[in-house]
Amino acid sequence: MKKIKKFILVFVVLMVINLVGCNSLNSKVEKYTIDKSGEQSLNNIENIIIEGYYLNINIFVSDKDTLSYKLSGDVNLNLTNNIEDKINIISYVKENDLMITLNKDSDLKEYNSTNSLSLDIEIPKAYYKNLSISTSYSNIRVMGITVNELVIDSNEGSMYIENSTSNNLVAILDRVDFISDKVITSKSYMEMTKGNISLKDFNGNLEIYSREAEIDIQLGESNDDIEIWNEKGEIDLYLPKEATFKLDARTKNGYVKCEFPIPINEISSNEGLKGVVFDDSSSVIINNNEGNIKIMKKN
Repeated sequence: MKKIKKFILVFVVLMVINLVGCNSLNSKVEKYTIDKSGEQSLNNIENIIIEGYYLNINIFVSDKDTLSYKLSGDVNLNLTNNIEDKINIISYVKENDLMITLNKDSDLKEYNSTNSLSLDIEIPKAYYKNLSISTSYSNIRVMGITVNELVIDSNEGSMYIENSTSNNLVAILDRVDFISDKVITSKSYMEMTKGNISLKDFNGNLEIYSREAEIDIQLGESNDDIEIWNEKGEIDLYLPKEATFKLDARTKNGYVKCEFPIPINEISSNEGLKGVVFDDSSSVIINNNEGNIKIMKKN
């Protein structure tokens, strides 16, 4: 009797192993190429809203009258999956908003862990209203656009903006490297939990609130108001040689260095400087809890 029980147990174990092996063979993972595209009219569209995750998102302008988008790249998928159900890009209009997003069944964390998928969006050059981008674990590039308002909400990844203009720029960032080159705004507001901010040839009033960030800003030729509040990290600010401004810069754990001639007013120490450079037509206010502050002349 014991031999029979032992035989049955061994038989069951072998059957389980065999089933697992068969399932593994049936669920073989292979590479698939994604290539999906579409177009949308922007008639009466006030807001373009783009949502994505685990993607490379490229946004640029074109001479066409309609917005076009393309999702392309390679992903690893199980042969038992329906690729159309799993990964798809959709667009729809809701009132005056154009939404461009992945379908709800898309799980790119599983299928696109190497960020090989790209979403390319071409916006008509004549469109000048509002653009909103919301992403997680994505790399974003925005090039050559001119809009009324640009809103960015990004969690983990990178953000690069080049040769673009926006009356109002808003960026809410968490563990993101934010880089810009030749950006013009009337006003900008940025919040960052952790990451790096690097702005080159930046024009416009600027507010930054960050918990932990390395900040490097080179202003353009405009004379704008700058306000930075940072908990931890180095802050380097480069201003035009002819800049005129009222300065109030303070750090609790670090030093403040200023290359501009400044008659000291109220505060004069390694930890803080307050005064006026020629006139107070603009202001530079910097508070850093832990880290150095350097205010330098741009070459």
